[in-house]
Amino acid sequence: MALVCPGCGRTSLRVRKRLELGPDARWDENALQLVGCSVCSLRGVACYQESRRGALDDEVVHHHGWIVPQDEFRRLAKLVAQCPNPGDRRCGCEAHVALRGACRDLGVQYEESGCDTFVIRYVR
Repeated sequence: MALVCPGCGRTSLRVRKRLELGPDARWDENALQLVGCSVCSLRGVACYQESRRGALDDEVVHHHGWIVPQDEFRRLAKLVAQCPNPGDRRCGCEAHVALRGACRDLGVQYEESGCDTFVIRYVR
């Protein structure tokens, strides 16, 4: 599936880096993603959250992001790049420890600072 860029509307948004954060009280899966558009150069932070609770075919996905300043994007990219196992939610590296609650905490921080929020849209 292709991801639609909220900046230019093209199917050119890509997940550049991903850090698996593991489950929390609400979601079975949490992942912090650094996303970027190859056409309009938009950079953002996204959270992929999935819940598989309830019926076997009952799956809820929440995939949203924030357009963040370049210095914030670079800060997170540098932190995530230090992780030796970004796909291992049990990793105890500095990035995992610092970002464990990122999908909850960063959202509040970004919204309070005026960052634009967007929903990740998929196209087949």
